[in-house]
Amino acid sequence: MLKLEDVFRTESMQRANTRRDDVFLRVLERTQWECGNSTPPLSLLIRRLGALIACAPKVGTHMSGSAMDISVLDRETGEEIDRGGPYPEISELTPMWSPFITASARRNREEITALMRRHGFVTYPWEFWHYNAGDAYEAVLLDSGQPARYGAVQLNTADGSVTPIVEPNALLNEPGEIRALMERVLSGHNCTLGGENR
Repeated sequence: MLKLEDVFRTESMQRANTRRDDVFLRVLERTQWECGNSTPPLSLLIRRLGALIACAPKVGTHMSGSAMDISVLDRETGEEIDRGGPYPEISELTPMWSPFITASARRNREEITALMRRHGFVTYPWEFWHYNAGDAYEAVLLDSGQPARYGAVQLNTADGSVTPIVEPNALLNEPGEIRALMERVLSGHNCTLGGENR
C-alpha cells in the first residue's frame, strides 16, 4: 500500500522545511562529516539542503502539486517496506541509487520505481521516497526538450484560487539566512531554528 507522506506544499511550507530542526541539523551533520568533521563551506551546505529541500519554487516540485513523497507498507502487516531507511532518511542512504543499502532494499526501490514509472511518475535521484510527473524535474530527467506542464503556484486556502508564482527562480531562503542558522547551531545555542513543522 502507498502511504502519502507529503504532497502539495505552499511557498511558506517549502521555505520552512529548510529550517526544520530535524532536517537542518541532519543535513548540517552530514556536511560536517563530508568535510572531516570541520565546518562546511556555506555553498556545500546550501547545495545539500537544495537536494532535499528545493531552494527555489521552480525546482520545488511539491509547490506545483506534481510531486509526492511516499512510503510503501506491507498490506498484511502495515509495516513499512525496507527501502534502506524510513521516510525521511537523511544520510548517505537517501539517494535512490545509494551504494550503501542492502541488496533487498535496492530490489524494493527498483520494484517500487518500476511500478511508479508504469503510472507515469519519474523518480527524483536524490531521495528514494520522491516521485513526480509533469514538472521541471521530469522534463530534465527525461531530457524531453519540452516545457514542464506544471509549475509552482500559490494556493489561496480561503477561496481555493490558484495563481502562478511570479518569480519561480527566486530563492526561498537567502544564503545569509542559512549562514545565520548554521552559525547559531555551531555556536551551541540550543534553540529552535525557527522552522515550522509540516
